[in-house]
Amino acid sequence: MKRLGLLLGLSLLLSGCGYTLERGNPPLPGEARTLALLPVRNETYEPGLETEAAAQMQELLRSNTSVILTVPEQADQVLEFTLTRVVESKTEATTDAPAGVTVSLSGQASLQDRRSGEYLWQEVGVQASVSESAVNDSLELVSGIQTTRIRQDLLLDLCRKVYDRIFLDF
Repeated sequence: MKRLGLLLGLSLLLSGCGYTLERGNPPLPGEARTLALLPVRNETYEPGLETEAAAQMQELLRSNTSVILTVPEQADQVLEFTLTRVVESKTEATTDAPAGVTVSLSGQASLQDRRSGEYLWQEVGVQASVSESAVNDSLELVSGIQTTRIRQDLLLDLCRKVYDRIFLDF
């Protein structure tokens, strides 16, 4: 009973101070309420990445209930996102480790406040990497960004970095 009272008191204290115990729904910078995600540009040689990146980013943004997604003409802020480079490197098997592949995806993003016309931030070197070991000594099973799971993990990691830049690292 004493423990329950302590937990209840602690939760009331923390909620009264504006703290949360989770990541929650952080607001957009600059007291903005609405955000538009411009079409993601793909400057890589991998077709379709822009469509998947846009879907991942929209899903992350929609999970934040403090943000209203809208069209650029009605948005307080606009997010631009470009996929710039995909690099794949294979590693040979050694006595300590199996062969594998590392795939890196680079991009750039910017957040513009349409009310003032100013860029709140511009990030050129956003990067995500995924490494995989070969399965049964057949690197083709995991090689490259064409592998669906690698591709999804890579895009999600890159989109989370942009999301965190908007809401947590501003």
